[in-house]
Amino acid sequence: MYLARRKMIDALDTGLPLALYLDDPLSWQYFNDLASWSSLDASVTESQVHRELASGLPSAVGFNCRTHEQSIQVAVDAVRAASRPHHFIALGPSGGCATVQTRGNPDCHVAVSGLQDLQALEGVAGRVAQLGDHGLPGAVFLECAGDARLADAAVKALAEGTTDGRLIGLGLTVSTGLEPGEAEPESALRWERCKTLLQDIRGLHERWHSLA
Repeated sequence: MYLARRKMIDALDTGLPLALYLDDPLSWQYFNDLASWSSLDASVTESQVHRELASGLPSAVGFNCRTHEQSIQVAVDAVRAASRPHHFIALGPSGGCATVQTRGNPDCHVAVSGLQDLQALEGVAGRVAQLGDHGLPGAVFLECAGDARLADAAVKALAEGTTDGRLIGLGLTVSTGLEPGEAEPESALRWERCKTLLQDIRGLHERWHSLA
């Protein structure tokens, strides 16, 4: 724990922000003050323990899900649960058991992995927008495959959602998805296009801040 925390602090000292996976419900207390963004894997999104954990973290938390309808609804429910106050048992400052009371985390959101096609993207947008019915922002973090057309569509969906107030796009990850020696397909997301997407996303963030 000490070595891991030391490495994280060294990274922060260079000016780089940290993003963490927090699937272990005990170790998070050693690291949560260092992270700008945290993520919970789809395998624990339905866990009440992890929803309670997320409700007390000082940073934004993404509940991961796959793109099928049931999984997205589970993540939406997790965001709703983590936005509310909770009481639970955890480790205290001295290492013993303590009762923790949280205020709820308003910065939780849905993080979608395995986004492969436009139909899946449209289904995600519709489900996440339902958070607005519960007084929560329809925030979403999208993980796209290395397909330029899909990445373009994702940015467009976030832009249109921002315009009509349905969605808030917190981030977008893309990758080539190529194996060593594999030929690059025509639709692959190349570096020059990545730079343009980053500029587009930056423009969206400026628009979101102006609407806030």
